[in-house]
Amino acid sequence: MRLVPSNEKEDWPHPPKVLSAQLASDYQREILTLQAGYEQRIENYKAGLQERISRESSQKKFEFEQEFVVKIEEFRERLMHEASRMRSTLKADYQYPILNTQLRLQFVTLTVDERIELTAELAALKHELYQQQKNYEHSLYQRVSDYTRRYHKHFSAEFAAWEDAYQQKMEIDYTNFVAKANQELAHELAKREEALRRAVLGRE
Repeated sequence: MRLVPSNEKEDWPHPPKVLSAQLASDYQREILTLQAGYEQRIENYKAGLQERISRESSQKKFEFEQEFVVKIEEFRERLMHEASRMRSTLKADYQYPILNTQLRLQFVTLTVDERIELTAELAALKHELYQQQKNYEHSLYQRVSDYTRRYHKHFSAEFAAWEDAYQQKMEIDYTNFVAKANQELAHELAKREEALRRAVLGRE
């Protein structure tokens, strides 16, 4: 998280020049304690924002991943229905030619050459059916792979955009908090300087 307080130095009040050593020491100690307290408030707020960013980012990433899984599963399901229809089509295309060739091989009047030719024809039909099925299965695998890669890139880009926008929002929150804290600190320092001036005047 890129939460860095401003490097600008505040023009904090300085104690009057005419002070006793004890009064000056007490004043400086009080100022340092006050400044340290505000610095700690800022650090605590920064740590809280960092924890919030980590928690929200993890939750958002989980939501994106779940949505991604759902999209892939929906696509796979559509392909399964398509594959079922394609297998039925292929079976219908090759069922009768294969069955017809098998029946012809049952004829006892076939010559040796005819039987060899029909056997080769049957083997070729079965091999062609097998190749058609394998090619289609490969195309399905490729489509799932392409779809997965495309949507992974899509969801990664969406998550990165969300994360960037959320980071900017948190940085604005942090900047506003620091500005407000610095204003409060300046006000408190001015009050203490005024109190110190009154104390000095009361001694004169």
